[in-house]
Amino acid sequence: MKKIIICFAAIILTTMVTSNVQAGSVGTLVDFQSGQPAYASEVNSNFSTLKAAINDNDTRLNTNESNISNLTSGYVSVNATIAVPQNSSHETGFSSGAGFIGRKSLEASGGEWLSAPVNLPDGAIITEIKYVCVDVDATYDSQMVLNRSDGEWWGPLSTSGITGIQSVSATLSTGDRVIDNANYSYFVSIEIRGGTNITPVTAIVGFQF
Repeated sequence: MKKIIICFAAIILTTMVTSNVQAGSVGTLVDFQSGQPAYASEVNSNFSTLKAAINDNDTRLNTNESNISNLTSGYVSVNATIAVPQNSSHETGFSSGAGFIGRKSLEASGGEWLSAPVNLPDGAIITEIKYVCVDVDATYDSQMVLNRSDGEWWGPLSTSGITGIQSVSATLSTGDRVIDNANYSYFVSIEIRGGTNITPVTAIVGFQF
């Protein structure tokens, strides 16, 4: 009777594990035959095999949970070199220096807006915007706005009266910030004023799920 009970318990446990664990397969088990004795060594061997498979699946699940956790937030950046002027006749070009590469106006005066698409993850929430530019004349400033195709926007981020590489950022906490790629597209608009004095470098959007 004891042998029969052990055998029956082993069969139940084998069924439970193989039906619920999908991450990894169970190794070869001893196949008990009806009417034949079940030896303790064979039952223990089956339990050892099952234990190894369960521990392996636990490791896989922990790894997946860690990977998912690492994907809950992040940033998408857009370099200004891919941006185009809203007025197609306005001449712009690449500009680079120590620690930066971007796009600036090549016309001596006047202002313009550059636009570039932003590929954001669907369903995430926009949490932050950042803007980096280079300013060689403190008289002129620049600004960046994150736009949605229905006219919704976030910002602007504005530089203010200093020269050199400038970085401005803002944390967002209000408005409809859930990214909906099924119905909208997203893009940044960057103002360049003062002729060739402003070089936009990067627009950055932070998000979380």
